[in-house]
Amino acid sequence: PQVSATGGAPAPSWSPPPEADLQQQVVQSLWLRAREGGGEARVRLRPDYLGELTVRVSVHQGVVSARLEVETPAVREWVELHEASLREALGDH
Repeated sequence: PQVSATGGAPAPSWSPPPEADLQQQVVQSLWLRAREGGGEARVRLRPDYLGELTVRVSVHQGVVSARLEVETPAVREWVELHEASLREALGDH
């Protein structure tokens, strides 16, 4: 088992949530901001170990632009790997 740097309890191991669940959380937060004409939202991802997602959306002449900031490197990697499917899912809304 992994041990934390302080020598206490085992460090939690990271395992990604079901892909559809994480995608739904991200797309929903983007869609809500876009629907309201843009803005910023902070979303606490579930499960909690995924950290927080900051969504900044702007809408200009019907074009939606989004910037995502995440707390954890694993979620950043997931977002980068799934950028195309996130765009497609947002477009479906």
